[in-house]
Amino acid sequence: MEPDVAPELVVVVVPARDEEEQIGTCLAALALARGHPEVREIDVRIIVVLDSCTDGTAVAAMRHLDDHDEMMTESVGNVGAARRAGLADALRLADEIGLANVWLATSDADTIVGSDWLARQLRWRARGFDGVAGTVRVDSWRQYPTGTRGLYDAHVACLGTGPGHPHVHGANLGFSAHAYSVVGGMPAIETGEDQALWKALDEGGFRLMAADDLAVVTSGRMVGRAPDGFAGLLGRFASLQVAGELELAACHLPRLRIGS
Repeated sequence: MEPDVAPELVVVVVPARDEEEQIGTCLAALALARGHPEVREIDVRIIVVLDSCTDGTAVAAMRHLDDHDEMMTESVGNVGAARRAGLADALRLADEIGLANVWLATSDADTIVGSDWLARQLRWRARGFDGVAGTVRVDSWRQYPTGTRGLYDAHVACLGTGPGHPHVHGANLGFSAHAYSVVGGMPAIETGEDQALWKALDEGGFRLMAADDLAVVTSGRMVGRAPDGFAGLLGRFASLQVAGELELAACHLPRLRIGS
């Protein structure tokens, strides 16, 4: 059954590990997203999870958070565990008003969402979907060898980006608090926690949409925070210097890990 009203609460969880240079831009974009005309009347809260930070991430984040936002400190050195901790806190807030009235979303500290990011997620919710997964675009390819972007673009084209695409990224996910609670939450693993959650939601019988209208821009950095994560995937393409390996890179290699 389709929800007949907007959620009372939306909580966005952003794990951050030494993201002093990126977190401000990330949170500024989220501020625009919660100010969207379709969202501004909803209580939207941001939870930043500072995981083993040794730089000025906390100070940089504080400049962009409202009084009702939160900042948590963890020392797990694990993006899956950090994301799970933030979502656990979000569920605490959800319990106060009922899980059915709460929508959860996750992004990353090196990611910039669009001003309609939350609005688009809630449109899918209004159509009866329990979870939404969007795609990502890389902000810059300057640090990579010539040809890396072409290999990545071929990979994306091969797998597709239309409705029902196979890409799942923790930087661009949304789901109902009820569905998240039923499947036991996001696993506290170093890599692939986003895909594991998506699989659990699917196997739990929840209605999911891999959307083609929900893109974010994420960092093209060469060293990521999660082993075998998105930066690792880009690095694998960067290492393929032989043009003849294009087909392998585009259509076979990425199937070992979609998204990240």
